[in-house]
Formats: sequence, C-alpha cells, structure tokens
Amino acid sequence: PHRGANKVRVFEKPRKKDRALPARSEINRLTFFPERAFSSIMVTASTGRRHQVRVHSSSVGSPLVGDKLYGSDRR
Repeated sequence: PHRGANKVRVFEKPRKKDRALPARSEINRLTFFPERAFSSIMVTASTGRRHQVRVHSSSVGSPLVGDKLYGSDRR
C-alpha cells in the first residue's frame, strides 16, 4: 500500500532513544455531517513534521478519510 512510508507515532513523553521531535497541530471542527459520521476540519500545523496532520488526527480518534496508513480506508 504505502511503499517506503514509515508509520510515525505520537509520544506524550518521548524517551531519548525514540528520536522524537516536537510537533504541534491545532485541529478545529468546521462542520459535522451526522448522516455520514464525518467532519470537515481546519488544521493549523505550527511545525512541519512528516505525516504530522495525519498522525495527530488519528491520535485523537479522528483519522482522515481515505488514509489507509493511519487508520481509515473509508471512502
């Protein structure tokens, strides 16, 4: 599916061996569509880490639609 894409994780308190870099994203829901069970969102990423928006969305239980690597293959 995603050749060469290594999955990135969120750490609350990274250990030195994790090689974690700080990343911050602000996620705001714009509209909720209950009949389809999804929302449109606006994300402000204050850092530019690999897969940042995808990882942060998934870590709060709201993976991006169609993102097979981080949790939703929904179309």
